Amino acid sequence: MTSIPWGGFGTLLKIGLIKAGEKIIVKQAEKEVINTVDKEIVNKLDKEIVEQLGKDATKGVGNPKIIRSVGNDILDIMESNGGHTLEKHVSKSNEDLIKRAIQEDVEAATCYTNKSTATKAVQENLRKNADEISKWLNEESTGKKIFDVEHEYSIGKGVLENSKQVMYNLSKSRVVLIRDSSSELGFRILTSFPLP
Repeated sequence: MTSIPWGGFGTLLKIGLIKAGEKIIVKQAEKEVINTVDKEIVNKLDKEIVEQLGKDATKGVGNPKIIRSVGNDILDIMESNGGHTLEKHVSKSNEDLIKRAIQEDVEAATCYTNKSTATKAVQENLRKNADEISKWLNEESTGKKIFDVEHEYSIGKGVLENSKQVMYNLSKSRVVLIRDSSSELGFRILTSFPLP
């Protein structure tokens, strides 16, 4: 345990520091104290802790090992956090895809065959790109990033912009990630879909 002085309480706040790989996790030992202060004070404390620990305190977000171990509920979790893979890109009819390709400003309207296929493709995409995702989260400042993967099996179908011709047996997927420091992964999946 390390004690970090902080004048706001006229006392010392005990902080537990746990090093996990490159990431330093800050554990608040006296939660009742934290819960009684307003958000501004907590943010000030977090900033002071990071300054005291140095820049390495924020590294390690997007650990490739964690990214590779995403569960079968990944799309449900991401959907509840603003993603739209399940809503727009899973189990759509040919008519739905044709309508979307004609009416919306998209290069192609595509969908995964079903939720199970979508989940498997997203998991494989994240696993194959885990090192690159980690590099993006730890070294780059862009808020959004795209990752593509070629699969060895059919994942869905699609229609090109302004077309009425359905293409079957698509085997390449795309995931669009948004940086999110509140997520254990370090990102949210905005969307994922097959590529023509």
